[in-house]
Amino acid sequence: MNRLFIGLPVDHTITEKLNPVLVKLASYKDTVKTVSSVHMHITMKFLGNADSETTSKILQILPETLRQHPPVSYDAVGLGAFPSTQNAAVLWCGIKTDTSALLSLHGDIEKAMERLGFERDTRTFSPHITVARIRKGRKLPPTILQYFQKSSMTHFGSSLFDKITLFKSDLTPEGPHYTELLTIRLEEKR
Repeated sequence: MNRLFIGLPVDHTITEKLNPVLVKLASYKDTVKTVSSVHMHITMKFLGNADSETTSKILQILPETLRQHPPVSYDAVGLGAFPSTQNAAVLWCGIKTDTSALLSLHGDIEKAMERLGFERDTRTFSPHITVARIRKGRKLPPTILQYFQKSSMTHFGSSLFDKITLFKSDLTPEGPHYTELLTIRLEEKR
């Protein structure tokens, strides 16, 4: 079985600007688990476990599904938390972009994966870059709460989502290890 998800990799110019956030959070290892900057992405669809036959079908259907989508420009802006900073489970950096372009891409992925038997996500699609997860039973220290509140409008850079990737995720005690199974370039329409 392969644990799979489809994501938009975040450009290294953005992840470099997020490194100071990761360094600050790393001093709270008993409370938060940071995401490696090389693993930062926007999750478009978490698929979960898929056998080799289903994985092959995904590899076949994705290029056809996504080839008509152009690159999407974005700004990485602000730090926040889900569901809230007072009751945080996930710490994130926000994305400002052409929402309709990203929603169109997300919708086409959902439709294609539904045809392969995957359930549609019932949650509202909320694009973000996960920077850390809060360990079970822990609360954010006041210093991190204040830092995130002060950074709610910080601009971490601008870039372009110009590729989308099918990732295999292997969970290890050190954290997840991602393998790119397929990367598709998003190209301007001609």
